[in-house]
Amino acid sequence: MQYYPDPKDHIPGEECSVSRSYYKERYYPQDSKRDPMEYSDPLNIPILQEIFQQTFKKAGGVNKKNDAGEAAWTNDSNPTDCFQLFPTEIIYDILVCLPSKDVLNAKLASATFAALPLTNTFWASRFQRGFEFHCVFEAQRLQTNDSDWETMYLSVKSLQNTPSFKNRRRIWKLLLLVEELHSRLISAELKGTMSHSFFEPDSPEDNRSWNLASGVLCQPDNYFDRGCRSLFARTVDITRKVTGVFLSFARFNSTKYVSGIRFQQCNGVNSSLGYVVSDEEIELDVDGSVLSKDGCSIFGFYLAIDSRGVRALSLLASNGKVSTWVGEHEGIPKTRLLLNQGDILSLKAGFDVGCFYATYDISTDPLKCLQNGGTR
Repeated sequence: MQYYPDPKDHIPGEECSVSRSYYKERYYPQDSKRDPMEYSDPLNIPILQEIFQQTFKKAGGVNKKNDAGEAAWTNDSNPTDCFQLFPTEIIYDILVCLPSKDVLNAKLASATFAALPLTNTFWASRFQRGFEFHCVFEAQRLQTNDSDWETMYLSVKSLQNTPSFKNRRRIWKLLLLVEELHSRLISAELKGTMSHSFFEPDSPEDNRSWNLASGVLCQPDNYFDRGCRSLFARTVDITRKVTGVFLSFARFNSTKYVSGIRFQQCNGVNSSLGYVVSDEEIELDVDGSVLSKDGCSIFGFYLAIDSRGVRALSLLASNGKVSTWVGEHEGIPKTRLLLNQGDILSLKAGFDVGCFYATYDISTDPLKCLQNGGTR
C-alpha cells in the first residue's frame, strides 16, 4: 500500500488517498510490456501527412480511369453474365457502394466487373463513411480530381498496422458511436412535463409518492464509470383508456435501451414520455390481444432492467392480460411496477441526456428509470 499521488504533490488542504501498488503498475507501468498503441498519438501521424503531400497529381495530368466511357470497350459480350445488360455508369456506381472485399468477389464472379478498371472516384470512396479509411479525415478536404487516390489508398494501407494508426481507428469507431447517439437524440425532443431535476432545478417539484424501478442509480455528480444517474426528469399523466402503447429505443455500444414511450388514448390523444422516434417505434400489443379496440386501462408494467437502464418492457392490462416482451429481456433482471387503484396512470422517468445540453454520459442509456405513480 502507498500514497498516490505522493503527499508532497498535493496542494494545501487536499487529502491524500491510499492506493494499492498494483493500481500504479496497471495504469502507469514502468516496463516495456505495454502495447505501443496505448500511448501512440492518433492525431499527429507525420508519415500520413507526407503521403498527402506526395500524392497530388501534376497539373494537366489525364486520368482515363475516371472516364467510364473510356473503359466500357473492354467489356466483352458474355450471355451468362447478367451484369452486361447494365450501363457502364451503373456498374461503376455499384463498385463505389461495395465494401472493398466484395469488389474483389464481384470481379471474380463477373467478367463485366473484371473488365472495368477501378476509377479514381472508387479509390476516393474508400475514405468516406462506411469504408476502411473513413478515419483518415485529412482526406475530406481534398478534391477527387486533384489527387491520385489509388496511390494514396495503397500508401495509407501500408500504415494501418502502425500503433498510431491503430489507435486512431480504435478511437474513431468510438466517436462514431457517440455521434450516432448524439444525432439521434438531438433530432428528438424530450417529451413530458418538466420536473425538478439536477440540471433543471427551477422546474416544479413533484411531491407525489412513486413506486420506483431503476438500474444502479448513482448520484448525479458521481463519475460516469458505472450505473446510471437521473439528470433530467419528465412526467406524463394518462387519464383515459389506452388503445396502443409504443416504445422507442436508443442503441449504444451494441446495446438497446428504452428511450421513450407513447400512449395512444381512446379519445385520440397521444401522450409521450422521453425520446420518442415516431418512425422507429415498436408497438407493445401488435395483435390487439391485450388492449381491446375500445381501449383498456393499464394495471402495471414488467420491466427488464440492467445496471444502466431499462432494456425491455411488457404491459400488464387491467383485464389481467400481459403483452409479449418488447426489447432485449433474456438474461436481464426483471421487476414489476403495479398501479394503485384509480383512474389516472402517472409515469415519471429520469434521463441522463437533455434535449438542449451537450454534456451527457456516453457510457449509459437515455432512459434511466421508469416510475409508476398512484392516483391523485
